[in-house]
Amino acid sequence: MFPLQQTLSSANGGNLDALNAILEYTKTRHEDHRAILYVSLKILAQIPIPTDRQLHREPAVQCALEILARICHSTPNDAPFKAILLENRAAYLPWIAHISRHGQRGSTELALAAWCLFEVVTLDPALKATVLSTNGIPNSILSLWIKGLPQVEGLVLLDYESNIKCPYLSLAYHTIRDRDRDDPEDHITRAITSLSKRKLDSLGYATQAKVGAIIGFYTERKLGAIATLYHLVALLDVTTRSLQTKAHWTSILEKGNVLGAVFDGLNTLTEEGGNEEAWDLVVSCFKFVFPWILVAGPYDSKPRILLQQIVAGGRYLILFRSLLHLRPRTQAFNYVLETVGEIGTYTVIPCISSLLWPSFEKLNQIVSDIKERTPFLERRMDGFVNVVLCGRVIASEDYARLVPAGLCDNIQCPGLLATTKTRQCSACRSVIYCSEDCQIADWAPHHRRECRVITLTRKRRELRIWIPFSLKGIYLGFLEDSCISHSGSIESKAQSDYPNASVRSLVTMLNFRAVPVRFKVFTFEEYRTVAAPVPSHLQPRIEAFIQDCQDDPELALIETTLAHGLVKINIIARAKGFPRSCRIVGAIFSFWWVQTLRLMLYEN
Repeated sequence: MFPLQQTLSSANGGNLDALNAILEYTKTRHEDHRAILYVSLKILAQIPIPTDRQLHREPAVQCALEILARICHSTPNDAPFKAILLENRAAYLPWIAHISRHGQRGSTELALAAWCLFEVVTLDPALKATVLSTNGIPNSILSLWIKGLPQVEGLVLLDYESNIKCPYLSLAYHTIRDRDRDDPEDHITRAITSLSKRKLDSLGYATQAKVGAIIGFYTERKLGAIATLYHLVALLDVTTRSLQTKAHWTSILEKGNVLGAVFDGLNTLTEEGGNEEAWDLVVSCFKFVFPWILVAGPYDSKPRILLQQIVAGGRYLILFRSLLHLRPRTQAFNYVLETVGEIGTYTVIPCISSLLWPSFEKLNQIVSDIKERTPFLERRMDGFVNVVLCGRVIASEDYARLVPAGLCDNIQCPGLLATTKTRQCSACRSVIYCSEDCQIADWAPHHRRECRVITLTRKRRELRIWIPFSLKGIYLGFLEDSCISHSGSIESKAQSDYPNASVRSLVTMLNFRAVPVRFKVFTFEEYRTVAAPVPSHLQPRIEAFIQDCQDDPELALIETTLAHGLVKINIIARAKGFPRSCRIVGAIFSFWWVQTLRLMLYEN
């Protein structure tokens, strides 16, 4: 009889006695015990699960745990071993909780036993869900990884979903606390990335302290990679939105100078103009970084430097969009408005147009505050609000009622801001005319083709907010009136600030880097050589415009004007009788307004 058979035959007390016999046998002999361990594993699957009291007091249970630890430690990658585990994985599930809890205070072998069972059991999706929802198991297994066991690195591949709100938080916190570890940055980055992607419904003070420690360590080491900086800022946003009270979090921000470190990173990224990736990061995080300046402390040089670099880089829209995330008339709101006032009127009107679709309800307050700080625009802001109202109404009869009188979509309309009552097309309800004659004149050559498209599009969107497909008349009237009212100031401003600037450089400076790379300027004669790509149904309208402007062959057109429609062409044509600088500014304004219109059409 083999020694193993003799041992098992002498165990008359059942499975636990058999395990005790096996344990004693393995202590006295040193040959390969795989066969013995496999038998032990099968016996273990049949043993009733011990209670917590038995786990610590019953020698037989301790014997079973130790044998299992030896099994896992000796043959963690052995195919027969995994086959037995897979065959009996449901029976081992309750043991995982016992071993994992005991493993935190026990030997490394027990910890590895817990991990090996955990790894195999979670191959089954149903059992994996059970394991992750069992109280104590996930965090216990995570603690094994924190101990630095190389066999547990596979934990990164497990998808915890929402069962653990922040699985990397404890890991990162323990990594920071244990300063003897090498290269903790990777763990910190994982923790920040994981936290920033989760919606933390609530955070206790202990969890807040851990998050604060992570961010403080991050800023202390000045880890400034773009991707990680973005996750850090996102973590600030997620965390602060989750807290009912911000007092405790404020102390964390002040203690670690977290916002100062964030601004250092953003300022570094945007130095000397930055690059597109850096600016994308600034745009993404500025909305929730800037308001926290008031929480963390008074204004200092760091945010001012960032604002200056935003202005120098021509990214004015960042400032205007930040207004949407600030309460009106607060210190931060007024601070942004002061910066806006310093930029000048060339950027105020087009930038404000970007506020049309995200937060229309705040527009009146923003416009009111800007009027107080920019008297030059005071009269025009009233008209602007009316224009916005027209652009935001649901397609209905209210559209024509709200449109200011005298605006007309007929490009050959002889009137200019006439006082006649405005009427709209009864079919598409998206174009307006100052008179019946203009509507008749525009129907056959132009509007008949687009009316059907607009009507069909509107029917598909009848349950959504409808942005009128053609707002040419609204924007045309406002921009014409603006150019007329301020033509002298526009001309003097252009001549004094940019006396030697070409049309291209002037446009590039004034429209906040919105001009595409393929920007090109050409005269009417040059335009005739490139007119072929223009859609055939637009050709008559453009030809009429060119014929009307032949008396001024030096007037420059922007190629993108022809690529995106006739709104800008109409504006330039109406500004024909004004000085050249006024026409240039009209083109600049029109470019931005039409870009805004296109965004509204496609985003809504």
